[in-house]
Amino acid sequence: MGNDEVEYIKTSKLHLTTSEKLAVNIDGDEGILLPFRANVLHKHLRLFVPGTK
Repeated sequence: MGNDEVEYIKTSKLHLTTSEKLAVNIDGDEGILLPFRANVLHKHLRLFVPGTK
């Protein structure tokens, strides 16, 4: 996995800020302007997977 122009990190909390006017890009969609905060919410995603026959 990799792109020399992208830094990959693993974290449970993130706070981004800059003096430049930059927008957050999430999965290719431009979002809100910085500053930006994100938290991983443990066990807050439910997946329903169909069984195999």
